[in-house]
Amino acid sequence: MEPGLLLARRYRLVKHLGHGGAAEIWEAVDLRLKRPVAVKFLHEHHHANPVAMTRFRREAEITAGLQHPGVTAVFDIDEFERRVFLVMELLKGSDLRQVLDEHPHGLPIEQVLALAVQISDALTAAHAAGIVHRDIKPGNLFLLQDGRVKICDFGMAHLADATKITQTDGFAGGTPLYMAPEQFKGHPTDRRTDLYAFGCVLYALVTGVPPFRADTCAAAIMYQHLQQSPPAPQTLRADCPTWLDRLITELMAKAPDDRPATASVVTSRLHSTSGHDRYQPRHRRQSPSPFANLTSGITCVAFSRDGRTLASGGFDAQVRLWEVHTGRTLMTLNGHTSAIIFLAFSPDGRTLVSAGAGDDRTLRLWDTQTGENTTTFGGYTDDITCAAISRDGRTVATGGYDAKVHLSDVRSGRATMTFSGHTGPVTCLAFSRDGHTVVSAAAGDDHTLSLWDTRTRQNITTLHGHTGPVTCVAISPDGNTVAASGSDDRAIRLWQLDQRRPTAALKGHTSEILSLEFSPNGHLLASSSRDTTVRLWPLHSQHPGEIFTGHTHTAYAAAFSPDGRTLASGGRDGALWLWQVNPGIISANLRNCSVDNRKKSTPGGSVPWA
Repeated sequence: MEPGLLLARRYRLVKHLGHGGAAEIWEAVDLRLKRPVAVKFLHEHHHANPVAMTRFRREAEITAGLQHPGVTAVFDIDEFERRVFLVMELLKGSDLRQVLDEHPHGLPIEQVLALAVQISDALTAAHAAGIVHRDIKPGNLFLLQDGRVKICDFGMAHLADATKITQTDGFAGGTPLYMAPEQFKGHPTDRRTDLYAFGCVLYALVTGVPPFRADTCAAAIMYQHLQQSPPAPQTLRADCPTWLDRLITELMAKAPDDRPATASVVTSRLHSTSGHDRYQPRHRRQSPSPFANLTSGITCVAFSRDGRTLASGGFDAQVRLWEVHTGRTLMTLNGHTSAIIFLAFSPDGRTLVSAGAGDDRTLRLWDTQTGENTTTFGGYTDDITCAAISRDGRTVATGGYDAKVHLSDVRSGRATMTFSGHTGPVTCLAFSRDGHTVVSAAAGDDHTLSLWDTRTRQNITTLHGHTGPVTCVAISPDGNTVAASGSDDRAIRLWQLDQRRPTAALKGHTSEILSLEFSPNGHLLASSSRDTTVRLWPLHSQHPGEIFTGHTHTAYAAAFSPDGRTLASGGRDGALWLWQVNPGIISANLRNCSVDNRKKSTPGGSVPWA
């Protein structure tokens, strides 16, 4: 097979997408309907195997009869030079096996629940059509870029009355890590067989690992499925709700009669029980597509002071300006030679400041009306790793591998002061609202936060408490609180500056946290993470009030609009999202905010520079 090949005078192959033990997948174009499709070829050496051929044709027959958004659609089956192929809808995204590889500690609980409801709903439809899948596993569950999940590969399925048991001849196939005990025994299977596998999948999504480990031999895995119980999900994931822990345990009961009777029962429990957990943050993906989709990952975002323009920087070393109201690209700024790591508008919006990573070693000022690169600051002896700018736009701070913080005058480019004290590369910087304080953090074995006084040029204090490199930092608008995140513990630590110690830890992300920003009034904190989510934290609560899902890869950056009602985020997937902040979460936070827990938080004001 090769690109350009025409099949059945209708399907033209475009590119090879991948292969497995039984088949290979190609992207193709349906010339008749002018749409992209996927073409699945059975491997040539399987054509002499009647069992493989039967399964392949069965997949086409079964899937074509299922009309459900949670099931991959099959359009056609045909042959090319004696090779059988299926024509299916082309899916863009990753299967859950790949997703789990990127989330070794499990997915956010809210995302697990969103996926679980969709999978359970699709199983309900399959079972109602008389189909038992018999091979539910992460590799057969495909997560689309828009957050939907689809069940794939019905080659092992039975076309039978799924409400009745189906006697199979001997070993009833499947994947050992996710197989029900009755499959290992060659006993009758029914819809509850799929529910057992579904329980195993949920276990993996919550904990990051299958219930019985893959590093043991197949016989040992079979013994564990038949005779042993895995550790309860809550013992591996403390934030797993008790009701979800119980549901997973019931789904994985050894005896089919001890499992929930139907997938619809599971769906009902997922919908009804979650609200009784100790917290239930809102899980939202507000629009079917992002504000913009780029071919290169987005590393940073920033709003202009009037909120009309959004800037984004990416791995392609380009800076783009967008008109927020229309989504129109205003201009693309070229000049940097490495990924953009920092963006900020001047107070009047006429100038944009950008910084390049790695060996770029420059800060650039751009005229936002003409796109001209008006000033370039070079001369940095080490790679720039982070940058920040004072709210008045007069002073810029940079950090690098030299473990120092350098301050420069924006107008002249002249270095004004240097702070030394870290023992590792400086990873993040932030200015206080009045510009009198700079906070910095470092990587390596440093693990500290340092506060510097820009008037006295002295170190105010050094904060200890993180167990790993600190990846991002923010100062609240009132200047009383510093929020910082360590990459190892996946928690956001809130520091009360007058107490010189952490006062709270916000937990929920399941991977490294990469950006933090306070809302303009200081009552909300936004975070983005490698776990692909963007979260809003009301600071009276230790649980997120909003979880935004839409990114399919690392979410690198988030920024509030000046009025605090819109949150922009950018990620490794090249997607630029605009999220509408729920007014209810803001008002609820204000009602619960007290002098004791927030001290002098003041509403109003504009979005901070840093």
